[in-house]
Amino acid sequence: MDQPSSPSPGPITSEYIKTASASEVPVENFPEVPTGEALFEAQLTHIQETITQWWQKLKEQPQLEPTTVVILGKVLENERLESQAVADSIGQRIWCTYRCGFEPIPKAQNGPAPLLFITSILLNSVSARSLFGGFDNQLFHTDVGWGCMIRTSQSLLANTFQRVVEKSGGIGKEAEIIKLFGDTYESTFSLHNFVRAASQLPLEVKPGEWFGPSAASLSIKRLCDKYSCDNLPSLRVHVSENSALCDGEIEALFADKSDALLVLFPIRLGIETVNIYYYPSILELLALPQSVGIAGGKPSSSYYFVGYLGDNLLYLDPHNLQPVSADLELYHTSRCQTIPISSLDPLMLVGILLHDIEDYKSFKGSIADSNKIISFHDKPVKKSIAGDDYIRINAQLGMSTIDDYVDVSDQFSGENLLLHDESESEINITEEIRQDDSFENIDAVEHSA
Repeated sequence: MDQPSSPSPGPITSEYIKTASASEVPVENFPEVPTGEALFEAQLTHIQETITQWWQKLKEQPQLEPTTVVILGKVLENERLESQAVADSIGQRIWCTYRCGFEPIPKAQNGPAPLLFITSILLNSVSARSLFGGFDNQLFHTDVGWGCMIRTSQSLLANTFQRVVEKSGGIGKEAEIIKLFGDTYESTFSLHNFVRAASQLPLEVKPGEWFGPSAASLSIKRLCDKYSCDNLPSLRVHVSENSALCDGEIEALFADKSDALLVLFPIRLGIETVNIYYYPSILELLALPQSVGIAGGKPSSSYYFVGYLGDNLLYLDPHNLQPVSADLELYHTSRCQTIPISSLDPLMLVGILLHDIEDYKSFKGSIADSNKIISFHDKPVKKSIAGDDYIRINAQLGMSTIDDYVDVSDQFSGENLLLHDESESEINITEEIRQDDSFENIDAVEHSA
């Protein structure tokens, strides 16, 4: 049997609306539907949150069994990666990351355009509203997608200064150290000035182009050579392009000045991956009291390696986008990531801090007979790269690509350095370009006052 149909409501009149409004039946309040720019921002935020959640799941770390953890020469026995002791030690390190909203860096002529990196920006945790200032194809407002090697080099250098200040008895100086790395042209070791330093010959790196270990080491040296601060100790930099140290050169450096010496080794330890031959030597370097870490270690990317747990290296990840700020808390994290040593990219920059000649002797005595990366000699080793201010450029077939590393396998031969898969007949044209020592003459990247 058919059910009786409900009476059809009459037309909705003003009296009906008035009666319904006066009733006790609650009326649902629907949220205002966003339109225009607000709609775009809401959609962008939703997409970004989805991508970020997926990305964070990929980065989740497996729990490792308790074992010995080594962090820049400090040994923590029977600890997990998640332990408070490890968190405290990691939390003491200065951590430099991607930033957004900084003083604009102009796009170089024929250089990468800022909007090329929009996908990388969306993968990072940042509010959609803060992105709108970055939708500029002529000015860089963030270093997402290209600045990670600079950020890890800043971390290495900042922690070096932290160590030098501690050695000199200075306390409460962290804010002054952090100020040196602010994201403005006025800050000595800013991203802006790293880019300016590398814009000179022979590197000519443009904003938006990725730095390699050699570009990073030369930038650090150039900036430290010009650095002067009344409230913080001085720091000298020596770049060893062939991973060899000459006793006489180091002795002469300390005889000339008593300032601490940061020794940088831009190296490549294999072709596609790190040769297993070097695994123990990498761990040995991170365990030294003179170690200030390693920058690099991932293809077209960079991490700041500070220690190890078993065969896993511990690192601070610069790929974390934060707003420009002088807040000291944003320069620290208690969480580190791990990566198997077998997954490392062979390109990296090793940092060793020497306070005096006795420190050098101790450093040499610890690794001279065991390390396969760094070697020691009574006299300078013959090399094609002649001095800290030279870099080798391969002009074969009209190319001018920079060999952005040194192949340590030939460091004992005393001959010109060659790649494992290169012969002398293949590299038949090598140019050595002397770089200009005058940092003040850099004008390849202009900026507004």
